[in-house]
Amino acid sequence: MTFPEPFGTQDQYYTIHSEAATFPKSFKNKKIRNVNWKEGGPGFLDIKLFVDAGLASEETFKVKDTKISPRQFLLSLLDAQNLMGLPKDVTPDDWEVTRIIAIGKKNGKETAYTMDSIFRSNKKWRATAGEVAVGVPASIAAQMLAKGEIDVKGAVPPEVCIEPEAFMTELARRNIEIHETMKRNVR
Repeated sequence: MTFPEPFGTQDQYYTIHSEAATFPKSFKNKKIRNVNWKEGGPGFLDIKLFVDAGLASEETFKVKDTKISPRQFLLSLLDAQNLMGLPKDVTPDDWEVTRIIAIGKKNGKETAYTMDSIFRSNKKWRATAGEVAVGVPASIAAQMLAKGEIDVKGAVPPEVCIEPEAFMTELARRNIEIHETMKRNVR
């Protein structure tokens, strides 16, 4: 998939994420029939190799006379090798993009709508782009809750309780770039 610069073309892989489960229900009036989630980028296949080898499993098995969890073993090994998190002398300098593609009809015309949200690492916080992409939106939602701007009670997905325009305005205030593209088939 080709993304805006600085990302360029990146391999993407189907994976599990909550949106694939919540979007059809949240937007049932839009008659959504298909929702997929993909992730990718440099090093993604390396991580997938660990998962495919079973090293993400919490299911214990016996090694000689000791039961171990592959996941706990891997985390302990990485920690012992000082490979968990960023080294103290490294400042993150990376980017992340989240892309939404919606394909359907608008005013009777086939339409494809694409939105890219671009996240940069925050050097002041020593936060990676992934940490910014998770933490900043969650912080905005928490602030909206504290101000009474979200009044839905219970555990609900954000798409049913957060007003999108207000949320995107807050993202922009925090230097999160949003790029939107709409293409219509004019047949």
